[in-house]
Order: sequence, then structure tokens, then C-alpha cells
Amino acid sequence: MPAADAVRLCAAAFVQSGEGTVLLICGGDEGNWSMPGGRHEPGESLSDTAVRATREQTAIGIHLTGLVGIFTTLAHLTANTRNDEAGRTCTIVYRGEPVTGEPTPSSESAHIEWVSIGAIADLSTNPVQRERIDWALTQPEPHIDVPTR
Repeated sequence: MPAADAVRLCAAAFVQSGEGTVLLICGGDEGNWSMPGGRHEPGESLSDTAVRATREQTAIGIHLTGLVGIFTTLAHLTANTRNDEAGRTCTIVYRGEPVTGEPTPSSESAHIEWVSIGAIADLSTNPVQRERIDWALTQPEPHIDVPTR
């Protein structure tokens, strides 16, 4: 397990279909819904991380179209219940669109759905995911972390 003060680099994808739906997954994380995403692996770019994690978690191939923002969770510890890790993260969230595949559950995501934008507010999400999803839905410019000093 990394040290509690370590910051892990991650990437996620806010994938919107042309039908006004967003690709979300549910699994682990106490039954909360989230965007697909994962930890950066050596030898890949952050955009590769977002594409790979989305494919692994949902079986959906995506094309990245833009940037939702840079989100660093320094104010609290995030926990990954799938592999019993805790730490702080810096996550680059990309905008994307689907290009191949059908939603297929994986070991990391028991449920995968194309959720209508109007139904997202009713889903259970953790506060970190809620902030990122809300930003993606309402803000045209990328989120940039505010300096802490």
C-alpha cells in the first residue's frame, strides 16, 4: 500500500453518447456510481490510461474529444475498496465518445449503464465523483485545481 501522503496519478473518462446519456459504472466503492477510470501504468500516456481503463471496465472503446479537468484530492484520503488501497489522487478527466462495443460487466464494474443526464442526480455517488460529473455536465471550460498555497 502506498504511503498515505503519496499522490497517485489516475485518468478517467466522461463518455457521452449522442442520445444524451453518460456511461457510468457501479461496483466496489460501496455501491456508488462513477465514471470509468483507473491508475496510470508505466509506459502509457494519461490519455491511454483513460481509454484502457474504460475498455477494461466497460468493454466500450472510446475516442477522446477534450478535457473535463484536473482534479486533485488532497483534502482527504480516497479509498479503493477493490484492492484495499488508500491515498490521495490526481485524476485527469477526459471527455470522450463511444466508438465500439457494448456495455459488459467486469471484475471492476458489476453494473454498467448509459444513464440519461436527467437521472444522474438521483444516483448514489461519492462526493469526489459527484464534483467531477457535475463539472462535466455544467462547465464548458476545464476544471483547474486551485493552488493550495
